[in-house]
Amino acid sequence: MEKRNLDGIYIRVKTDGGKFDNLCLSDCTKEQRGRLINRWEKEALVKTIDHLCEQLQNIGEVFDIKGS
Repeated sequence: MEKRNLDGIYIRVKTDGGKFDNLCLSDCTKEQRGRLINRWEKEALVKTIDHLCEQLQNIGEVFDIKGS
């Protein structure tokens, strides 16, 4: 997966080679996200969703994108 660094929520994940890397949440695989998110408290999840919504709104405004 290409690192796009779109959301600004960086987490530390262990790579296949056993090393650690800092990845944006949206650049992680579904499995990596699942392992992390399943441990979060409700407040952390709410803040993350709010932040992701703001990022989507910003991307839509910058590139004049609208859903169908």
